[in-house]
Amino acid sequence: MNAANPKEPAEETSRPHSEAFGSWLLRRLKIGTKLNLGFGVLLFLTIVVIILSLLASERASTNMTMTTDLRAPSTLASSRAQASLLKMLA
Repeated sequence: MNAANPKEPAEETSRPHSEAFGSWLLRRLKIGTKLNLGFGVLLFLTIVVIILSLLASERASTNMTMTTDLRAPSTLASSRAQASLLKMLA
């Protein structure tokens, strides 16, 4: 009960137990703060995606280098050996 008007219920300063903390917090924030938080989250996610794409690009570059340096000469040597074997059998 409110001391000034006994018929009005007392103003609650605590959040109800059935309400999630996030929605209670978001309701108390001003619109500018909510917009700043939203843009901050978007900026953070963009940076995470950029970092992950750079790491994937580095891995792809490493795999291409390994293919060029190791697998291509092995394939060439194998094809030469097969050609020599076919010449010997003919």
